[in-house]
Amino acid sequence: MFNKKDLMPKKVFEGNINEKGATKKSWFIGHFMEGPLKTKNFELKWGKHQKGEKDTNAESYSKAKTIGILIYGKFRFEFPGINKKITLSQEGDYCFYDAGISHNWRVLEDCLILSIRWPSIPKN
Repeated sequence: MFNKKDLMPKKVFEGNINEKGATKKSWFIGHFMEGPLKTKNFELKWGKHQKGEKDTNAESYSKAKTIGILIYGKFRFEFPGINKKITLSQEGDYCFYDAGISHNWRVLEDCLILSIRWPSIPKN
């Protein structure tokens, strides 16, 4: 038998994703955070971007997989190592890339992207 106290969460907290990710390139959950948002299981990024932004430093994570999901706007992933480009233009469009795949990105219209990377480990 258990009582209602057993069903209560052990920790409850609130915050703002834009503030939490301000110092971590919009990533707000992962191995690099402190407190209850620190985890080695996955990373979350709430990426609000302006038209014209880009990242041309092709990066890859040898052991982590990533998926980017478009909330609104237009965003393009570029994979120079395999000569492929994927444009997200409709709400819910996503792009998955496996560990070891280097990527760049460009913002074609103001957008919001939710990115999930797993596991959360230092770039290697």
